[in-house]
Amino acid sequence: MLAVLLIIPCVAAAPEFPELRTPPSTMPADAPKPKAIAPADVKAWEARRKEIRTAWEQILGPMPARVPLNVEVVSREELDDHSRLLLRYQNDAKSTNDAFLLIPKDAPAGRKLPGVVVLHPTNTAHYNVSAGLAGKEGSYHALHLVRRGYVCIAPRNYLWAVEGRGWKQSAADVKKQGRYTTGMAKMLFDAIRAVDVLVDRPEVDPNRIGAIGHSLGGKEALYLPAFDERIVASISCEGGVGLGMSNWADDHYFGKVIAGPDFAHDNQEVLALIAPRAILVIGGEASDGAKSWPYIEAALPVWRLYDAESRIGLLRHTLGHQFPPPGPDREFAYHWFDRWLKPQ
Repeated sequence: MLAVLLIIPCVAAAPEFPELRTPPSTMPADAPKPKAIAPADVKAWEARRKEIRTAWEQILGPMPARVPLNVEVVSREELDDHSRLLLRYQNDAKSTNDAFLLIPKDAPAGRKLPGVVVLHPTNTAHYNVSAGLAGKEGSYHALHLVRRGYVCIAPRNYLWAVEGRGWKQSAADVKKQGRYTTGMAKMLFDAIRAVDVLVDRPEVDPNRIGAIGHSLGGKEALYLPAFDERIVASISCEGGVGLGMSNWADDHYFGKVIAGPDFAHDNQEVLALIAPRAILVIGGEASDGAKSWPYIEAALPVWRLYDAESRIGLLRHTLGHQFPPPGPDREFAYHWFDRWLKPQ
């Protein structure tokens, strides 16, 4: 299958990766029915985009000003195929954050590389999982991708910012400080700051930046490209693309406001904000899967306005709440990333 896909870009007559936009053969009876976004033309969409973005900025709540990063290298390790740096940088005026930075060793001299923000799943080992130092192999995205020639930054999620402090306590702390009204705004801001660090690196091409995440990180990998146009391609795995498909109403995300009867928004709007850049949703039939298709379908008309439907899709497997294990589905996902972030 992959050998065929590598040839497809030479054929201008048909969009790439059509299997990613094939509706499930059977749809669950309780599948959501999000409202389609189908503006008449690009001009109408750009006006609608501003309305949607403004609405979601209000839902998320305010974020602090970005300040100088003042990046510090805490440690550096030289491994066989990559360098692993632990960075500390100024997140906002009142806090710092830590992240691993993984840099390939075999890059041609003078050539800038694509970069990826790697957003870890729920795990007390936080960015150690992304770097391949803890947790399940399926979430070692930074390690996988640095070996494919990407510079990867793996920031720590705020829920584990204080050693010994549980995620519920951390979420409560953020709201008490008064700088954020939703945990999702805090996660989004922190991810944007990780992009800031990445694009400042001399090894990185700032025009070829991606994002990837599973579960908790999958939610972040949906919102980051929607609100940061530096993200060219993103992979969101098992985050639950619809607000009713996962725990979006928990306090460390949006809270109960999104579950109220008067709340009239859903994530097909957030998906549409990414167009015409690339977004791949991956589902194992747990948080995402066949039920995710209506969200892709609802947002797809926006990509078609730009003749860019190849850049949105749904990849399904049947192995539950995990990133695809080694094999065709994982290779397909990473190849799809390569398609949009590496020179063709």
